[in-house]
Amino acid sequence: THDTLKERVLEGTPIITPVGKALGKFKSTAVETFSMSDAWVKLAAFQDRVDFLTDFYKKEGIERTTEEIKTEAGNTVRDTNITYGKTPPFLRAGERYGITTFMPYFYNVPRMIVKSTLQGYSDVVMGVRATNPEAKYAAIQKGLMRLAGNAAGTAGIVMATKAMATAMN
Repeated sequence: THDTLKERVLEGTPIITPVGKALGKFKSTAVETFSMSDAWVKLAAFQDRVDFLTDFYKKEGIERTTEEIKTEAGNTVRDTNITYGKTPPFLRAGERYGITTFMPYFYNVPRMIVKSTLQGYSDVVMGVRATNPEAKYAAIQKGLMRLAGNAAGTAGIVMATKAMATAMN
């Protein structure tokens, strides 16, 4: 049987099983920690967007239901973050069948950068079109902060990539 064969193969090397189990637990913990941190960041971004939109629409005198605001905020967070559901099915299939592990990630990073930059621009435009001075300021500030963050993050990635390339040469 499989268990008998496994015992024979591992006979004389009892350290393999405890180390393998510990590494398996570490990997599971790391995956769960990453997943929860991803969810935490998205929930924080969602709540921030809900608060911003609620305040903006109130100051502008635009009536929106809580559900409409949550839907808009959810769409913004989904579109501007790495989201597995936004990955084309053929790329997800490659991961599912073990052809590639990171293709959905590599697809999503440029998509997210573009969408987030467009969202920053949209927020600035929202502010320019606003009639209430406080709403105008809040939307322009929100957009400029997003654009600055995108620029800094992208520049950081470029600089890190150049530094790694230099170190490897």
